[in-house]
Amino acid sequence: MARRRWPGLAPDVIRDIAGRLDHAADFVRFHAVCKPWRESLDAEPPLFQTKKGQFMPWLLAAADKDSTPLIRFRCVFSNSSYRACWPPPPLATLGNWVCSADGTAVRYLTVEQHRPSLQDFLTGEVTQMPPFRRYFDSHSYWDEDNLHGMVYGDGTILLYDYDRTWIPYHGSRARLRAALLCPGDAEWKLVGRTHENAGRHGEFCSTYHGGRILVGVGASLCRVITPDVGPRGDLLVSRPCDGYLGQDSYVLESRGRLLWASVNYEFVHNEGFKLGLTPALSVWVHTLEEEASTPEKLRWVRNDGGSLADRVLFLGSPSSFAIDASPLGVGRGCAYFVYDTLVPKRHFGVFRYNFVHGKTELVECLPPGWERGKCTWFLPQPGIAPIQEIAKRLSKAQ
Repeated sequence: MARRRWPGLAPDVIRDIAGRLDHAADFVRFHAVCKPWRESLDAEPPLFQTKKGQFMPWLLAAADKDSTPLIRFRCVFSNSSYRACWPPPPLATLGNWVCSADGTAVRYLTVEQHRPSLQDFLTGEVTQMPPFRRYFDSHSYWDEDNLHGMVYGDGTILLYDYDRTWIPYHGSRARLRAALLCPGDAEWKLVGRTHENAGRHGEFCSTYHGGRILVGVGASLCRVITPDVGPRGDLLVSRPCDGYLGQDSYVLESRGRLLWASVNYEFVHNEGFKLGLTPALSVWVHTLEEEASTPEKLRWVRNDGGSLADRVLFLGSPSSFAIDASPLGVGRGCAYFVYDTLVPKRHFGVFRYNFVHGKTELVECLPPGWERGKCTWFLPQPGIAPIQEIAKRLSKAQ
């Protein structure tokens, strides 16, 4: 008798239960139990997210180009791993991700005969984009094995690669090559910049915000580029780094403001070091602001812990994003990032930095396969095919 009652639950009860599921995999499994539970998705209004607003973020493993291309995911909040078996196109470079700025989508970037395209690795959907020439200019060409990118809410696409060259007695020379495609454009706008004395520490981080491309060069300098204006129109905006030996940089937008987050690390040799607490790691966040008296001048202003108490930051590459802390239910005022634990042995882990208390703790040591510090976070948006489509597929399989 009990078995008969479960499929007979009222649709609003089923939808209420589904709305309390925080993990995308649980959401899909729930609607695969039986036909009435699956049909609850087709009712009006449709339910594609939880009542809290989104599912728990997943971490995307860096691809191993020498093995069978399986896309692996990790949800550190449920200690669960998943994988997608959709094969990438033959010419895809598995490390070339293009992410949506809000973290809801990640796609392969493929360049074939100078024509880039984006492929959704879960659905196989391909988006073609206008071609760009192989040679960026007379002195350099695109590194198609190191292209990354972002897709923004208005449809703007930013693709970029960068390299850093160490020149003895002169310091580091950093070079950015970027291609910008705005809605309605038939051609890419190409932007290239070279920065001398970029320093040893910190990495490139790039984004598009307010009609301008912002590039973090090293640990303390940001170059603000207006695409239609030459290098003389660039703005250089610095921030203090306070002598940290190393910093990993991330840029993201939150509530209309641009944030520059950096994971600061020091090499501390301590035989009694415990992985539970990591005093050698900390996170700073600065907000880009215009000066009231001179709007064309910009400055980075350090955020205090309280100003971020209602948000959670997920720091990754090529995209980072921030979400409201209250609906997520995983802690308030913190930042999650991946870093090499170093001690007692070399492996990567997910760390959480609390902005209010100023403490860092290890959340989870990642399993083999997550062997790169700047992994990719994303918010899964599971799609479940209509019953008619599922029935059609089953009939073809028989």
